[in-house]
Amino acid sequence: MKVELPPAANLANINTFFRNLDMTDPTNLAIHGESKWITVHPIVLSVTAALGLDVLAQGGTIAFDLPYSTSVNYLTRMKLYELLRCDPPKGTSKNAEGISIF
Repeated sequence: MKVELPPAANLANINTFFRNLDMTDPTNLAIHGESKWITVHPIVLSVTAALGLDVLAQGGTIAFDLPYSTSVNYLTRMKLYELLRCDPPKGTSKNAEGISIF
């Protein structure tokens, strides 16, 4: 499976996030983002976490492909890396104080 974290995903345009989900391989999850800024609604984080937990339950692997940015601090603060048993990128503070609009 592949999840693309867009630069912005809110309730008004969340259908784009769902259309871009690639569900072809349920034993592997690649979480990808290209933007310096990632601002996503908590539903996007919840769906990403749920997919990741399902992959882990099947003994699969999870790979993050995100450039280091202040957005990574937000994902760290929301405990996405911890929940999915992955290390955040180097330079990320364990007490990250990312900015959230939610």
